[in-house]
Amino acid sequence: MIDGLFFVVKITHREDTMHVLFTFVCFFLVGCFESSTQVEEPSTNEDTSERVPQHQIFLPCETIPLVEKVLLVPPGPDRVRTVPEDLRSVIKEGSRLMHEARLEKDRCGGSGLGWRKCLGDFLIAAVDANGQIVTFGLYEEEMSNHGFTVKCEREGGCGAGVNPSFHVKSPPGWTVVAIRTAVKPKEGTEEDADGAVYIPYSSRLNTPELRLEGMTYLQELALGAYHELHARRVKSDFLSDVLVTDIGTPDHIVALILTEQMFSDRKFEQGTDAERLAMLNRALTIIGANRDRAYWFTRSPVGASGPAQIMAGTYRRLRDRYPQAYLMEDVDLGRLEHHNAFKAALLHADAELWPMPEEYQQRLWHHPEEARIVLAAGYNASSKTVYEAIVACGDAWRETSCEQTKDQKKGRLPVETRRYLIKYEWIYSVLFDPVFRQQVYENVNHPR
Repeated sequence: MIDGLFFVVKITHREDTMHVLFTFVCFFLVGCFESSTQVEEPSTNEDTSERVPQHQIFLPCETIPLVEKVLLVPPGPDRVRTVPEDLRSVIKEGSRLMHEARLEKDRCGGSGLGWRKCLGDFLIAAVDANGQIVTFGLYEEEMSNHGFTVKCEREGGCGAGVNPSFHVKSPPGWTVVAIRTAVKPKEGTEEDADGAVYIPYSSRLNTPELRLEGMTYLQELALGAYHELHARRVKSDFLSDVLVTDIGTPDHIVALILTEQMFSDRKFEQGTDAERLAMLNRALTIIGANRDRAYWFTRSPVGASGPAQIMAGTYRRLRDRYPQAYLMEDVDLGRLEHHNAFKAALLHADAELWPMPEEYQQRLWHHPEEARIVLAAGYNASSKTVYEAIVACGDAWRETSCEQTKDQKKGRLPVETRRYLIKYEWIYSVLFDPVFRQQVYENVNHPR
């Protein structure tokens, strides 16, 4: 945290006076440093599951320029007292140690040949408050080794995979900063399981430093994809004299990517602002800690992968429809590599105009806020399904009253898509609407 009455306002040629004024007002009216004292570490007997921390959150004053918008860093908790200040350096060193280490195959407890037997076994790098890093292994579902006892922050969170919710129960004051484990090969291939190094989420990593790092990284990706496509003058496939970057805007894509990475759709829909904020900060922490490897190993049950959770068929269609965008030929790598995936997400917005008549395409072009919602729904359900709901129900297309009848196969928006829009709109508002973000901050700190 920053001591004293000092703060930095970031100004670029894209920011205007109102953006700078917001930062100024945020500092003096909200009190950026209201919660500047580090959070006390819970006792080792306390349940540290991924529930919302009971301590107050604070409201950051950093603003991040994003073409014609300003990206706001969401409210969040302060750093736990025993977590090192310079987490980025510690994570880098922990990752280096994990890259040099190897699982001992003869100690792995799984079944199968090769490294498949090491699925669910882990090497761990942990750090204390002074920055001292130790490494140890957890084999055959052990939870103790080398004097360290590890537990899960959430039930079922320490199974096979790269993102186990490890918490060092004893000795106290240690933070897991990197792991090495085996990962499953892609379905339908002859590949063996392979080793992967990752920084798994834990509430101790949910710090202002990593959340800001995550936001800044998203900005870099969104602007990088936007400026490349804009420089290549990649045109809309449906609107004359319009570029794809006029349809798929960076603010929309950043909110969309984060929407794809929420921990639970149902829990988000039913959750409080505090629970929703915890999910958003979880995603930002994972992105800030892992950067270009964040969500590298995330695959949905239906085959979507990468930070934008793009399906293979969708990616191929985008690559073929927009050859001047130069999407990567490799379908699997193209969905995982972050810059390329962000380009594909931007192109997808324009591609979603295909089932709509020209009149409605023009309407969306002239009403960007409406377009964001329609395109976000289309990203989840397909724009054809969304447009059929709009035709059938008009302004009520998102409502549960707009239901499919026995004689009508069209006109119903899936329940999943309604949940998706709840996520998307809430996340977008926290990131880009200072009034809404302020209200979330108040709701979390002073729940009714």
